[in-house]
Amino acid sequence: MVTAQPVTRTKRDRLIEAAKAAFYQQGFAPTTLADIAARAEVPLGNVYYYFRTKDEILAAVIAAHLGGIRARFAQWDQKRLSVWQPRTGNRQEGDASTRAGGPVAPGPDRVGCRTVLPVG
Repeated sequence: MVTAQPVTRTKRDRLIEAAKAAFYQQGFAPTTLADIAARAEVPLGNVYYYFRTKDEILAAVIAAHLGGIRARFAQWDQKRLSVWQPRTGNRQEGDASTRAGGPVAPGPDRVGCRTVLPVG
């Protein structure tokens, strides 16, 4: 039986999440490092251990957000590519891919369109 491992977030991760929420709710300029520390439930001194300035925290928030977007695109790409795997197995004599002599692949201009690629 496999049990789920609890997700442990580091103080740095908590600071980034707290900064993200504070920047969203209060705006970047009015948010202080003390606000971020309080939201993350860490001492103010720990903020300076991980980040020298508020600008560094903003850069980390942006990097984390971009990482999430890239992960979502990678998942989407993987799902999209798995749908377009070349068909294998028995092809009928009259099949378009057999007549053209090439595999069936997705069309470049429309989703769901299938184009015949010649081999050679």
